Amino acid sequence: MVMSKRDQHSLFLTLDSLVPEKHPYRQLDQVISFSELSAPYQSLYSAKGRKEKGVEFGLRTLVLQFMEDLGDREMERYLQENKAGKWFCDVGLGEKIPDHRYFGDCRKRLGTERLMDVFSLVRDSLNLLIAISVFVIEV
Repeated sequence: MVMSKRDQHSLFLTLDSLVPEKHPYRQLDQVISFSELSAPYQSLYSAKGRKEKGVEFGLRTLVLQFMEDLGDREMERYLQENKAGKWFCDVGLGEKIPDHRYFGDCRKRLGTERLMDVFSLVRDSLNLLIAISVFVIEV
């Protein structure tokens, strides 16, 4: 019996190995400290009740959703199918993705003012990345 390539498994396959070193999400991950960005909002998530993905995951998904210009249902599918998106949001290869309602709930939980603060910091980080890139190219 011949096994198709889709059925073959590798014991040493990691999500990190599937995302190219120069991928833009890797660069973004180096420039933005999501752990620091999410720290002020930790109190929005309770340790009690149902298991939550956490505020850092929420911020990563919202930034990715904005950058890729995706609706909530599109974002759900994107994370199911895109290995670089999974890597950026720190989702395992076989891990279940929250459904589309999660993204709206996350935005609602953060609120407009906090979202504006988050995206201002992200914008500043991206401007820094662009400035560094231009400087390196010119030198």
